[in-house]
Amino acid sequence: MACASPHFDVDEGIRFEDGTARLVAFSQKKTGWVLRGVSDVEVRFFVDGQEVARSVTDERGFAKAVTRVPASEKFAATASFSNESFRADGRLVAWRSDRVIVGCDIDSTISQTDLRALFFGELDLSTPIEGSADALNDLDRDFQILYVTARPRFTLPKTTRWLTEHGYPREPVVTSLTVRDALRQTGYKTRTLDSLRKHYQNLLIGIGNTAIDADSYSAHGMLALLVQPDREPGREGNVFHFQNWEQVAAFFRHNAEVLRDPARLRAALAGGEPLLLPDAS
Repeated sequence: MACASPHFDVDEGIRFEDGTARLVAFSQKKTGWVLRGVSDVEVRFFVDGQEVARSVTDERGFAKAVTRVPASEKFAATASFSNESFRADGRLVAWRSDRVIVGCDIDSTISQTDLRALFFGELDLSTPIEGSADALNDLDRDFQILYVTARPRFTLPKTTRWLTEHGYPREPVVTSLTVRDALRQTGYKTRTLDSLRKHYQNLLIGIGNTAIDADSYSAHGMLALLVQPDREPGREGNVFHFQNWEQVAAFFRHNAEVLRDPARLRAALAGGEPLLLPDAS
């Protein structure tokens, strides 16, 4: 029988101007490809050597804390379980609280993904989808970008390297924990958006490419933008369909005043403000 090895890591943290930050760590045991959460592990979070929060892992191994932290570019988390002590360091990203947050999928949305290279190769050899990097860099000037992907956690180093190498905004990436999560995307995206929306109330726009993405975003009160080359541009409620990223960028420019304002965007999602396709009269 394979021996289970303990594993401890953190997600990138995000800090707003008022000092509030959401910090996430997770404790797991790994057997081959299988990762299982370790519950009831106390996790301590530190910024600049000062303890800022404590939390206990849930049944999936997650420990989450929303707390005030000093301005810094990094944080640390510590834990002890399976007779070992662990420390993990993470980047602490500064965000503006008055901006709308755009959640963006990766696979088949901004990346024509080479799964074999992603899972088994040394490098991610996936091809960027035309126009996606330029569009996201334009959006990054006025919005907060958050990559939300069902890629398993072990692909994160390759993913962040790929994003940097292909000129995408260096913004936080939220992954799934296991291959099982990646195969069961509906459940994963529902759980993830449930957690993110509790703290990131301005997470109001989601970009993806599938009906699962549309359903997940819509169920959480978000505007859903789908990039689907084989479908004509159009609208179904708060779900907009586009054939390419040029059309997505044009949509943001056409509706800039509403999309950039959290209050007006909420009103638009409730039907009180117009959101129009660029060619609409």
